Amino acid sequence: MQKSKQYVLINTFPLKEIFAFTGIFLGVLIFLFPAGDIEKRVLQEEDANLDLSIMYLENITRIHKSPAIFEALVERYAKKGDYVRASKSINELRRLFPSEKSSYLRGEYAILKSMYFSTYDKQKRADLIAKMENILNDAVLTTNDEKFVYWALKESIYIDSFNTTLVSVKKLFSLTKQQKWLQFAVDYAIAHSKYKVAQSLIEEYVTYCSDTDCAKFIIKSALATGDPGFAADISMKIAKKRDLIQ
Repeated sequence: MQKSKQYVLINTFPLKEIFAFTGIFLGVLIFLFPAGDIEKRVLQEEDANLDLSIMYLENITRIHKSPAIFEALVERYAKKGDYVRASKSINELRRLFPSEKSSYLRGEYAILKSMYFSTYDKQKRADLIAKMENILNDAVLTTNDEKFVYWALKESIYIDSFNTTLVSVKKLFSLTKQQKWLQFAVDYAIAHSKYKVAQSLIEEYVTYCSDTDCAKFIIKSALATGDPGFAADISMKIAKKRDLIQ
């Protein structure tokens, strides 16, 4: 629905009629479609009009409750700046779905993120960043859900939290054994001029390196740390690992 049409809808009909219609409409949806399909259809809708989006979601929770719906409601309340209702929705989410830790952590994070961008007070921003980092670290250290850890990685990069980013990348590597995550960690450390950290990561990367492209990346990265002696040692380890020298 286009924004202009949403505006006309809200200003033409009384709110009670809109709620009643929405409730009936959602009831029909639940009858016609499986619960998962309803969530996908509703959550894919644009939330340009937050009031209308919130109204839809609130009505859904009266008929069908799920972690995804409550999480979406929390995010929209947070965008609107209604942190009291956002917190109440998180509490309800915790009560109904105590095992869905990823949903309420993302919800709590959404509130803090919205608060961060709504203030220009440096101390408040610093305090909010610290709380956001705690949530991301909690997310990474207490789950083996690859998608959830990847979410934490993206958010840690977004708020430029170096330590949390490294923790997230290492967790992704431990879960997937994909070398791209160690490579990302090395590049990230060098980009932030954390050369000692980069060297430690390179030492770890050597253990898993088994092809020419990997060897080239490691040697190039070792040189980028600005320590020729370290780069020489790494080159020697790679050569021995590949039986190029005895």
